[in-house]
Amino acid sequence: MRSQSDSSLVGGDTIGGHFVIRRKLGGGGMGEVFLAENLNVPDKRYAIKVLRREFSDQPRFVAMLRDEATKQSRLEHDNVVGMYDFLLWNDHYCLIQSYVEGKSLADMIVESPGGLALTVALPLMTGILSGLDHAHKIGILHCDVKPANVIVAKDDSRPRVTDFGISRDVGGKSRDSGVVGAGTAEYMSPEQVLSPFEIDHRSDVFSAGVLFFEMLCGRLPFDVDPEQHGAALPQLHQDAPDVRSFRPDVPEPIARIVATALQRDPALRFQGCGDFRKAIADYLWWRRFIKVLVPSLAVACVIAAIGIFVLLHWREGVNREARIKEKENALQAERLAATKADEALVSAMTSHNLFCRELKEYHAKEPGLDLARKTGDPDRAEKFRIRLADMKVNMDQYATKYGEAMQQLGSIGPAVVAAAIAKRSSDPVFEPLAGSIKADDAGLRQHGTLVSAADLKARCPPVTQSN
Repeated sequence: MRSQSDSSLVGGDTIGGHFVIRRKLGGGGMGEVFLAENLNVPDKRYAIKVLRREFSDQPRFVAMLRDEATKQSRLEHDNVVGMYDFLLWNDHYCLIQSYVEGKSLADMIVESPGGLALTVALPLMTGILSGLDHAHKIGILHCDVKPANVIVAKDDSRPRVTDFGISRDVGGKSRDSGVVGAGTAEYMSPEQVLSPFEIDHRSDVFSAGVLFFEMLCGRLPFDVDPEQHGAALPQLHQDAPDVRSFRPDVPEPIARIVATALQRDPALRFQGCGDFRKAIADYLWWRRFIKVLVPSLAVACVIAAIGIFVLLHWREGVNREARIKEKENALQAERLAATKADEALVSAMTSHNLFCRELKEYHAKEPGLDLARKTGDPDRAEKFRIRLADMKVNMDQYATKYGEAMQQLGSIGPAVVAAAIAKRSSDPVFEPLAGSIKADDAGLRQHGTLVSAADLKARCPPVTQSN
């Protein structure tokens, strides 16, 4: 008995009149993939992705599969799985692709837990980047680059990128907002998490960098909790570790290539998969040059020229790396200062408001002490006295914390503080305090004076005591 939730296809079924199902290859959330043969061309085999029946009457999922077919049909490249047809057969939406006999890159990584050999990883990576660069040149972002979406052919070891199911046009918006944030958390670029509508091809560069790291090390650069998504992802606030901390035999130029691809700031990454691929190709060329050609050069002047070239190339690389590091450090220092200023503002605002709340409560309970004394109730009077004393201690502590927050602000550049105050000014809780905090910051910078508890009392809203 076939389940209502499966594709209802088995070996021997015929799709479209001439595609015969041979066996199931795999499946995912939206559908299943089958190996099929063409009755009209017996030696030709295909991979047919079939949308699950429970999704066939949902326009959003049908549109996603049709979009995948449309985009993949525009991709004609040796490193991209080819697409042949898209059809509806007996309520089954079918995407017919070329069948690549081989294994997924994910399986290859599992089989090599210490990382793939460089002689395997580098050619595979250049092929993957060639396929992605082709897609980018015709305006298609993949948005889900990962080892499971790369098939390595058995006969020629050529990688082919597949599964453009959540891809979209550069600058385009998904037809459903729920699809925009789609992707695999471990491989998503910071901007794909934070601003999925605004990503460009450099987001795929970052994802390809994560994939390259995993190929070399047998593990991901970031430890991602699969239950978390969005702001909890470590790539939002952590730099990727050096590849060589897990794989010491990786050459320094390759480690630098990986680090460049994994820059959190898109402007500091390779500006396209073509540049990424060229960096690896240049390294391979240089390695072949050193290994094969240099020993055959016997003329001293040629060797000297090579030495000069190497020196200049190295120096340019060192300078470029230093510039990148300098810019990265400056950006990081700027972000840290802005974060520090905002934290100090929040602390000052919180301490101020807690002080005023405690003051209001103090005035509300103070008449109770007088009443207890007048009515001759010493036990009740003592309780009021202790409570009021505690509240005075609390107010002193809040005043001290306010002063500490202002000192924290004073250690940060005034321009950064002004920007942080301006950013917070639209907050209705902060807005009434903006003027006072500005004045306190100026007073501390100019005269070194801190606000006292008495000053804070004068700022708190007036309290009307009731008998």
